[in-house]
Amino acid sequence: NIEGKKTIGNCSETGVYEITSISIGKTMSNTNYKIIGSIQTTSNNTNVYTVSFKNLTTTTFDVVIYRIDSLGSGWTDLNLKLSWQISP
Repeated sequence: NIEGKKTIGNCSETGVYEITSISIGKTMSNTNYKIIGSIQTTSNNTNVYTVSFKNLTTTTFDVVIYRIDSLGSGWTDLNLKLSWQISP
């Protein structure tokens, strides 16, 4: 298993926020792995997010964040932090 964290920082978005080419920190032998993750913020702990992952390579992945409680409208959060775990 590979675990990681990334501080995204302050974020103001409308609807979906996508971050590309996040480094895994290691080089995997293939891309037959599963990624799970979560997002947290210090601005309001009652915010509800979905976190999806795509474009997994042997060294990077992309993440798509959607804040459900904003109903697709604009949203602002301070100090977003992404955590993930990659498993074979």
